Amino acid sequence: MCGIAGLFAPRSEGDFEQEIRLMANALSHRGPDASDVYTSPTGEIALATTRLAIVDVPNGAQPLVCNYGDHTYALSFNGEIYNHRQLRTELEEKGHRFRTVSDSEVVLRAYVEWGTDSVNHLNGQYAFAVFDGRSQQLFLARDPFGIKPLFYAHLANDVFSFASEPKGLLALPQLRPQPSIAGIAEFMLCSAVLPNGCPALDGSFFEGVASLEPGHYALVGAKGFRVAKHYGLSTQTRRWMPSTPKELRKVVTEAIMERVPSEASFGVMLSGGLDSSIVAAVLSQYGLKFPCFTINYEGQKNPDVEHARALASHLGQEHVAPALTPDSLMGLIDSLIEAMDAPHDALRHLGLYSTYRQMKTRGLKVAIVGEGADEFNMGYYWNYFGFGDSGRHLESDHFRRVLQAKAQTVERKLAKDLLDQIDFKEIIDRQVDQYYEANKGLPPLDRMQRYYCRKFLKYRLDANDTCGMANSIEARTPFCDRRVAEYCLSIPHHDNLRGGTEKWALREAFSDLLPARIAARRKFAIPNCDRLSLVESLLDEVASRVEDANSQVWALIDREHARELVNHVRSQVESAFLSNENHGTLFGETSEPDSELSVKSLFGLVTLARWHTKYF
Repeated sequence: MCGIAGLFAPRSEGDFEQEIRLMANALSHRGPDASDVYTSPTGEIALATTRLAIVDVPNGAQPLVCNYGDHTYALSFNGEIYNHRQLRTELEEKGHRFRTVSDSEVVLRAYVEWGTDSVNHLNGQYAFAVFDGRSQQLFLARDPFGIKPLFYAHLANDVFSFASEPKGLLALPQLRPQPSIAGIAEFMLCSAVLPNGCPALDGSFFEGVASLEPGHYALVGAKGFRVAKHYGLSTQTRRWMPSTPKELRKVVTEAIMERVPSEASFGVMLSGGLDSSIVAAVLSQYGLKFPCFTINYEGQKNPDVEHARALASHLGQEHVAPALTPDSLMGLIDSLIEAMDAPHDALRHLGLYSTYRQMKTRGLKVAIVGEGADEFNMGYYWNYFGFGDSGRHLESDHFRRVLQAKAQTVERKLAKDLLDQIDFKEIIDRQVDQYYEANKGLPPLDRMQRYYCRKFLKYRLDANDTCGMANSIEARTPFCDRRVAEYCLSIPHHDNLRGGTEKWALREAFSDLLPARIAARRKFAIPNCDRLSLVESLLDEVASRVEDANSQVWALIDREHARELVNHVRSQVESAFLSNENHGTLFGETSEPDSELSVKSLFGLVTLARWHTKYF
């Protein structure tokens, strides 16, 4: 797993030696084991890779260059290809000769053989770039669900740049960062509807910095820049059969075992919920030993810790759950912002970041996690917006009206001088017409599920990638294997919602591997720290910024709204202290009216202010 970056001047010769090394240095945390660059003889292309050595550790150095026919091809690759051995055999039969056993060389040779169609042969998580010396084009691709990130920017003098993270692009002197007003507005609107928010799938929080969408590729050359889709979510539904649990278990088990590294140590991110417990149980069934890590907070009853500890004991695995204090969490906010290059509204990400840091101190390089199982198996049905049995299956017009109402709430949060720069209609149309209506022929429930699979899953995968790679840990997600996702999405909804629960098919498929209390455990969100002392620290932070006349964040956020937020949350905290209990509404993550003035909003404002201070 690596950090990748590149500069390409398709219509002229360049001299990118200094700039490409600046970009590589900014991504060193993604690949602390090695770093190298490639520049073409004429200088029009420069590629960089910072390497976290996991596959073919002695020989897998990058960027990778090969000559085929009379042309040169160069690769900068971030990811893992789980079917690389099968592809190697197929490519050898076609005459290709390999000098390493790395999956990176398979990716390069696959492109040489199949061109843009090569991505349809790959099963894995990846973001990569190939310079094609034959066509003098740069080819970039991203895996179907966006497990690995890829950002790009068009610079002056027709120079194209890309990197694994925005910080790789921001290292360039010619790219002067400005906040993306549209990105911030979409982040806030989606945060008011979904459990958490993020910019558009092809956007970022920086003006001029774009993201290649999951399941897409791009071609850059003298003829211009073109983006195309190479993967879309399955719409096929199969009838439930007696063999379904057995077939589902087989495909999930294969995906889990393919993600076990052969040359590096690994751990499991274990919440004690169904998905991560399946991962841990399958690995244990094959006799593997590994530590299990759980987010834990000091002085707080945490059902995740209780269930995870019980499962680890049942499986005979080590359980690691150091208790985080409010002070230690506050100390991680800036580290998390730097890792993500972004503001965020999920207090629990501090726990996620800290857990990956714990993995790093143990010398691990890989974490196997359960992300994706909820999106593909109706895990959010009883908890989140757009699901449930109470008539909340949305038609397009209803969804649009909900977003329009929430947009009015968001407008009240934003600085008045900013509103003329924001086209909320465009943002709402994107949610409905591009994301929700991507599969028009499907019923509303299917469309909403796929909306979460596109928008909310990207947010979850981005969090795991950035928090993990900031600590040089690669997150592997077996439930985001394309074969697993397609099989799960094909299961009829009523077969995943039996008995008033969710993910019934997964429960049935693995029930004999899990203790009954784990197999039957309902969906439980990753816990927040609900210590009121942490809320007070956040309140003090916002209150001090409200009174700071020099704070430029008020060019983005309405100062009076921030005061209202502080006063409202402080009154809730005082009431909680008096009654000697925590108010659940403080930590709510649903889109109910009171949640607009919750700790989620407060934390989002703190991170937005600190992000703005750091970058602008």
